[in-house]
Amino acid sequence: MYMGQHVNVVVYPISSGRLINIGAFHANEELAGTVFEGPWVENVEKDNLLAVHSHWEPELQAILQCVDKPSRWAIHASRPLKTWTYGGVALLGDAAHAMSPQQASGAGQAIEDAYLLATLLGHPATTLRNVHDALSIYDKIRRPIAMEVAERSLHNGRLFGLQLPGVDLEVDPDMLPNLGDAIKDNWKWTWTTTVDSSVKEACALLVASLTSNTRSSQTRYAINHL
Repeated sequence: MYMGQHVNVVVYPISSGRLINIGAFHANEELAGTVFEGPWVENVEKDNLLAVHSHWEPELQAILQCVDKPSRWAIHASRPLKTWTYGGVALLGDAAHAMSPQQASGAGQAIEDAYLLATLLGHPATTLRNVHDALSIYDKIRRPIAMEVAERSLHNGRLFGLQLPGVDLEVDPDMLPNLGDAIKDNWKWTWTTTVDSSVKEACALLVASLTSNTRSSQTRYAINHL
């Protein structure tokens, strides 16, 4: 990764090492929350790509010279939703939490959505009568987690662009190690947490809701019987 003020460039192999993918992210924070005017993806001239990075180190410029057909992409994210469910419908993946790619976690979060939702819907305690409870539990467990990941991804993008809160790195470059620590701390959740605890909690809530609903039904029956 190459890092500069409000810009970061990532370079990594894809297609079993046959190709190299290059992503040059240029942040425009003032556009956050606005409607993007123009095409979301468009081809650009190679000279344009080289020109905006002409002041970077020779190593990066040599890498960019290898790009045959550069394209420019607008990075979009969805606003946080108040709920992911309505009636018998549930959202997951980008439909629920489209996020910036600076933690490379959007697809992973979609998989965790699907895993937890499938576990709840396939649970022996789930029936047509209480499927809405299962969806509600899915929303309760997954939505805060995915929203936090989305926020962390935005924060990562700022850190990759040398935007350490409260610090001007151009004035105080000795603080650069603090930037590295901040990036590591912001990414720590990826190796200290798993989806397993969420699935366990969701299943426990589902069983608890079934017990609660059974008791409520028994109480209503007793009152009606009297």
